Amino acid sequence: MGLLKSRAFSIGIAAAMLNRLVLSGMTYLVSMYLELVKGYSTRFTGFLLLAPSLLIVITGPVSGTLSDYIGSRRLCTLAGVFLFISVSVFVVFDETIALSVIILALVFRGISMGLFAPPSLRLVLTSAPGELQGAASSFWYFSRYLASTIGIVVFETIFDHWIRGDEPAGTTGAIHLLHPIAGLETGFDHAFLVGVLFVVGMIALTVQLREGELMEEAGADQEAPS
Repeated sequence: MGLLKSRAFSIGIAAAMLNRLVLSGMTYLVSMYLELVKGYSTRFTGFLLLAPSLLIVITGPVSGTLSDYIGSRRLCTLAGVFLFISVSVFVVFDETIALSVIILALVFRGISMGLFAPPSLRLVLTSAPGELQGAASSFWYFSRYLASTIGIVVFETIFDHWIRGDEPAGTTGAIHLLHPIAGLETGFDHAFLVGVLFVVGMIALTVQLREGELMEEAGADQEAPS
């Protein structure tokens, strides 16, 4: 836990958590959005979510390689911009949104996933002493998985709060299956809007990071014991 005393390490972890929080919450709600609002089948919805995500196979290795040459901060920020566009699409559009626009938004999401993870991990590792690289890596992965769970809870809670606003007190069950589309759209819009705010926060954090400072902190920590 002493790693959190490093400002650079803490900012890197916080940015990684916000990124994963939005991605997991978005994935959870987009599947419901495509089925309940757009009326797509479960099979087609699954295909739409899977296909763009395969872009990670390309963008991940490319991003990791580029981070060794141009640094990580700019790649993480660019990933945030792509994610911002992707989430914003689902805030602005309604049931009339074209399939091509949905695919484009999901493509941006897939690109963002691959762009962010490798340089984000690199940023975190460069802010930790050499003998604590394993602990730093574990902390990064743990924080991301924790954020995945939190993201689903946060997005679902916001969505559920808005669609139950018009229901009689004490109403229980999966009311979203019978709820008017207009009401569902309101719930989705508010949840995705909060997602946009989280992405803005993530971008603000990555912009603050300076890789030179990270290396200096790491070097200082390594020299301190001697």
